[in-house]
Amino acid sequence: MTETTIHGAHDGDDTAGEAQEVAERQETNLTKAAVQVLQADEDEELDVPASSRWDRATKRTVLVLLIVASAIMIWLASPVLPILIFAGIIAYLLSPIVDFCDRLHIPRSLSTIVLFVLLLVGFILLPVLLIPVLLTQLSSLGNYNPQAITRDVINWLGTSLDNLPELIKIPMLGLEFPIGNTLQELQANFQQYLVIPTLAELLNYIQQVIGTTTTVVSSTAVIGISVVGGIVQFLFTFLVIFFMSLYLTKDAPKIRSYVQSLFPPSYQPEFGELLRRISHIWQAFFRGQIILCLIIGITTWLSLELAGMPGALILGAVAGALEIVPNLGPTLAMLPAVIVALIQGSDVLGPMGIDNFSFALITVGIYFLIQQLENNIV
Repeated sequence: MTETTIHGAHDGDDTAGEAQEVAERQETNLTKAAVQVLQADEDEELDVPASSRWDRATKRTVLVLLIVASAIMIWLASPVLPILIFAGIIAYLLSPIVDFCDRLHIPRSLSTIVLFVLLLVGFILLPVLLIPVLLTQLSSLGNYNPQAITRDVINWLGTSLDNLPELIKIPMLGLEFPIGNTLQELQANFQQYLVIPTLAELLNYIQQVIGTTTTVVSSTAVIGISVVGGIVQFLFTFLVIFFMSLYLTKDAPKIRSYVQSLFPPSYQPEFGELLRRISHIWQAFFRGQIILCLIIGITTWLSLELAGMPGALILGAVAGALEIVPNLGPTLAMLPAVIVALIQGSDVLGPMGIDNFSFALITVGIYFLIQQLENNIV
């Protein structure tokens, strides 16, 4: 092999090594650039400078300070805390509507005033429209004869006992139980000593119980003063909540800016993003709960109304209100409906031969179907 060939081979190796080093440097630079781009995208998404990132110790310190400050504020505001909470919830729910009007270049003060005037008109008209209907529903719930219902229950029990077999056999165990004769003897003894009080006797007993409590009230003037005082207190509380929620709704951006300004400037962007995300989550939660309560209440009312349930509107309102209670809410809402079905029966299904017990089972089925629709569709 000649000397020229040897030098050419060495030059080729050096060139290949340099090319490999250049490729590795380019790959490293590309990796760093990709990391920087991803970091920049993340910072741009959160709108938070990298220098203002909170480390774990800072987050824990801020959390402890917020908990302590919240506890102090709750202790100081405990006398008026329910009013503040209620007004804050109203303002919190209405702020998205006013924010939407603000994006349409409608003055925030004007949209807030118009919105609260509409709410006030609705608050006044709603009782005027609903009170007659509610009174009718309550009167339909009260139209029952307790003595006749007691007789019907006893007769139903007697018929059921008469249809029982006299002897129950368990062949696998070789046992026999004379259940029929035993129950019939108990029924005869029970009816022998049963004394059902009349409605007049019940009212007389209730009147005697009430008479023992009337000694606390010295005169009707005291009752009148307490009633007037309660009305005045209610109106005052209502006005305070109304105007407080109005101002909170109107000045919501200023309040957010003020709270954000309490933090160091380097942390304000991240804190603002945190407030925005928390606000979005809670607003969605409250809106979902309100919509769910309305859907369940209206669906229950229409279903019970079609089935001929007395007081369907009141029972639907109870079902909608108790929908807030997780797990137990639907069951608690079903209990009064089942009781009404057992006591009064159905105005629609009763003439068709459906007795009260069967209507109570139908009522349970209605509530069960509504609950299944809620779990699988709503």
